[in-house]
Amino acid sequence: MFVLALDCMDGRTKQALMKWVESAFSSEFRGMRISVDLVTEPGVDGILSQGPKGIIAELQRKAFISRDKHGSRIALITGHEDCAGHPVGKDEHVRDVKKGAERVLSWGFGRVIGLYFSGVNGSCGVEKIIELSTH
Repeated sequence: MFVLALDCMDGRTKQALMKWVESAFSSEFRGMRISVDLVTEPGVDGILSQGPKGIIAELQRKAFISRDKHGSRIALITGHEDCAGHPVGKDEHVRDVKKGAERVLSWGFGRVIGLYFSGVNGSCGVEKIIELSTH
């Protein structure tokens, strides 16, 4: 089973993201191996929310590969504190994660989950911001 993650390029979030995926889906998909198609872009939450359109189109192209070739039906959108690519406060990241999740849901994923990472310079915490589905 594949899950798409549209994540910032910042390496500090990767370990926490993978742990969250394992924890969040292990009981739901018991016995299945969960693989993550990781698509990264600096400040991906800001891009999905505000553009530029050319980068959004490239993210969508990559998301469609995950959806159409790997069968991903779940997509994750992330934002994090201390982001060099989208240097804004938590409230704006939360807003952008929510807007990004709405956009990605329109791309044909059955379920989209938005996450926010805090404590990226120490023990990284993950907060679920939003979960949308087409059901």
